[in-house]
Amino acid sequence: MPIEFPCSGCQRLLRTADDTAGKQARCPECGQIQTVPSANAPSSVAVDSAGAGSPGSGSFEAVPGGPAANPNRAPAFELSSTETGFSAGEGTLQPTRIEFGEIFSRTWERFSAQLWTCVLFGLAWLLFGFVCCVGLGFISTVADEPVAGMVFQLALALLLWSFLNCMMVLFALNFLRKHPSPLWSMWKVGPHLLRVLLFNFLWLVAWLIASSVCEALANVVPPTPEIAIAINLFFQLVIIICNLLVFLAVFFIIDQEGGRNRNGLLESVWNSIRHMHGNKLTTFAIMLVVGGLTALIVLLTCGLALVLVPPYYALLMAVIYLSVTGQWRAELPGRSENLSQTRT
Repeated sequence: MPIEFPCSGCQRLLRTADDTAGKQARCPECGQIQTVPSANAPSSVAVDSAGAGSPGSGSFEAVPGGPAANPNRAPAFELSSTETGFSAGEGTLQPTRIEFGEIFSRTWERFSAQLWTCVLFGLAWLLFGFVCCVGLGFISTVADEPVAGMVFQLALALLLWSFLNCMMVLFALNFLRKHPSPLWSMWKVGPHLLRVLLFNFLWLVAWLIASSVCEALANVVPPTPEIAIAINLFFQLVIIICNLLVFLAVFFIIDQEGGRNRNGLLESVWNSIRHMHGNKLTTFAIMLVVGGLTALIVLLTCGLALVLVPPYYALLMAVIYLSVTGQWRAELPGRSENLSQTRT
């Protein structure tokens, strides 16, 4: 008979198999580590068996419809049981629908809790990118062959963007997971850089091919303004949809926490497409609102708020990634007021 008891931290009704009595477990809702009581212990709470499915062997889950369940929260996923708690292991990622307001609140809560850490990241990211861009400009001016110089400059620009991409993902994931030094660990891009570079290269090639096809269609079809506008709008729509589909591929390439092995390139792209199913419109709306607000705030502050753009976007994308993969509760234990104690 499964053991059901309330979490000592959030009072969410939890359920686990009867053979886990006495083991240490982590609540998937709030992250509180506690000892599973025995089936006959007073803390075990009985519930109507019609409101919950039967648990798997060695599982620990929040019971849907429990006394403290929040109907507005995304459903918790089942985590594997171990002696030291429950963590997201390989194969436990579950596509989860995200909510517009919840993504914003989660991002702002973490962003505002350690604003100075985010400012330092923004300064480092922008300064590194600026220095590298100046170097690229210098290379283009001293190149003897214009075509060779342009190709070399494009290759270096792709390498630079991949490096900055890795920095952003590593900082955001380590920051949200309360890594003791997210500002230091974000420079450790070596194990991921090649695969991220290959992904960005293939994406650039796909974009160039699509652009060439669009231009060819515009030349074949009678060149009326209406048709040209329609073709251009269709091309932009395809690009937006493709961007949303592979939106999280870099996160799947880099993320190796929680027992997940290193993901291959095609596997990461497929995982991104699978987890973005049902979340594309919400993600597009989030990015549209954030883009408009960011442009307005940067304009009103005469560019001073530009330093806050990279960290906020990094955390926003990481929050979306952790939310659509069902990792949010398992990966981020603790309450928001404790974030201020995290060392940088």
